[in-house]
Amino acid sequence: VYGENLPDPDRKKLEEACRTGAASVYGSGIHPGFVSMVLPLALSGMSRTIDTATVTERADWGFYDNPKITFENMRFGAPPEEVTPERNEFLAFNGEIFKDQIVMLARAFGAPLDEVTLDHETRTAPEGHDVICGRIEKDMVYAQRFTWKGICAGQERLVIDALWHVGGPYPEGWPRPRDGWTVTIEGEPSLQAHFISLASFEHMGERSLADHTHASDIATAMQVVNSIPALCDAAPGIRGTFELDRVHAGLAMRSPNIGPTSD
Repeated sequence: VYGENLPDPDRKKLEEACRTGAASVYGSGIHPGFVSMVLPLALSGMSRTIDTATVTERADWGFYDNPKITFENMRFGAPPEEVTPERNEFLAFNGEIFKDQIVMLARAFGAPLDEVTLDHETRTAPEGHDVICGRIEKDMVYAQRFTWKGICAGQERLVIDALWHVGGPYPEGWPRPRDGWTVTIEGEPSLQAHFISLASFEHMGERSLADHTHASDIATAMQVVNSIPALCDAAPGIRGTFELDRVHAGLAMRSPNIGPTSD
């Protein structure tokens, strides 16, 4: 999601392609994407100084009806020895794209980034239980916690903490933030915002669980689609959120009876 974090040969090849084709490259979505690459920047507009910036995600994947991602890619339901970034290509990939967000935030905030560390923890199910897209058996992995830390001048300054479980009891000893995403900036002043997407807040009870889950899919796609005008206006190269003009929905409130304009 941020090509500046690619290995040097790949990044240089991409940059050369951008120069040759007068093109810009930008990655986004909901998370990774909006939550860690847009919200912290928006909040920082009210900051005099920033000591730390933390993004926390709490999610119960038991409501997510996608067995391929849940069981095959993320390896929930597998023995703990199989559920590590070292043993699983997708978990390694997942680790890198979240790391990208730390790299971009450090650059946006002018922080001298030494390194990005990743801590990965798994928990096994105390009892077997069913979820929407399958079943987690006893003693198989049902919870994973990923914590990325941006170390700047020897201190933890940028943190992304993902607390994910697939049904079952919430893991003992884990932080207990609100469901969804919470962005916290400690500094002068300190700021916090909580974010969640649903099919409807006004008619929450009238919409199905599938509708509410699908809302995040829509948000993921539209953050990318709505970035296109700003990206086309940007200078050629690998772009981060902080290098784009404000991204917003330009046609979202047009009348449903009016088609797109000629221009």
